[in-house]
Amino acid sequence: MRQPFAHVTWISGTILELCGVTATDSIKGVAQMPIHGESFAHALGAPDAPTRKETRYFGMYGQRLVWHCGWKAVTKHGNGDDSTSQAREVYHLDEDFSALNVLAVSQPEELAEMIQRGWAEAGRYGVLPLDDSDALFAPPLRPGVPRWRDSSPCYPPSPLSPQNPAPSWPRPRIDVVLERPLGTEDGTLLAFGNHDGGYMLDITGHRLVYIYNDAGREVTRLTSTNTKPSGRGQLSMVLTRTVTLEGEAELFIGGRPAGRAAILRTLLRPSLTGLAPGKDNLPPVDPDREVQRDFTGLPNRVDFHVDRDAGTLPDTLDVD
Repeated sequence: MRQPFAHVTWISGTILELCGVTATDSIKGVAQMPIHGESFAHALGAPDAPTRKETRYFGMYGQRLVWHCGWKAVTKHGNGDDSTSQAREVYHLDEDFSALNVLAVSQPEELAEMIQRGWAEAGRYGVLPLDDSDALFAPPLRPGVPRWRDSSPCYPPSPLSPQNPAPSWPRPRIDVVLERPLGTEDGTLLAFGNHDGGYMLDITGHRLVYIYNDAGREVTRLTSTNTKPSGRGQLSMVLTRTVTLEGEAELFIGGRPAGRAAILRTLLRPSLTGLAPGKDNLPPVDPDREVQRDFTGLPNRVDFHVDRDAGTLPDTLDVD
């Protein structure tokens, strides 16, 4: 265990130092960007060695942070805010590790110094000029990703698909065509997300189960009224929109209705975990499940059908 600060950008410098290699300044006459960050190679053999980097800078979505010798300053930025008149905070982390005490009023000189240091670091790392465009706060999806399509088929078993390229939630209909040989045990047909939020289709006790997890606040479980027989067949979940971010889920087995339940709250973005066709994610979407339980049969095909959500989106997307 090593306590001094380190960052992922330091890995390159550490490997170069351990290998005794110096990064080149240019390649075929083209100047190269210098290695950002420091090496932590010295700490590998010295558990109590302090960090070598006195100043660190971070920026994401217009918000910025600078750390210097135990002091931290934070700039809170909203889309369209004036960068010269934003709310700023300063903390003395050496004495206040959890950053509970805002010292902007009692330490104005320290705040002013940290602000200037932050601008210098922003210039050093190519952050300037500040980008406050809509693309920064809500970047458009690339053409051709599945969520632009009217339908998106997948053929399990397939690897985990990250959130952005995966068919997005909500969709009005999910169809699963599967082979369920006699004696096949229960298991998850597909899962999007994990116990922090998402949905899954499952076979439990020979019945189709749909579980929707609203970020842990409320979990809806819908179990089919009739069982799934052995052999080849189609299972479906259909979501009917009612009002903004609400709906009613209905299950079908072999095209016949098999139960319905209200979904009182849904998320625009189910999870960063992504989509697992034919598998269960970890930790499972169902918070009551302690172990992963993949389907032992064979889902031949899963179809996601598009819901454009016309007229049902909230005024602001900052809802989850």
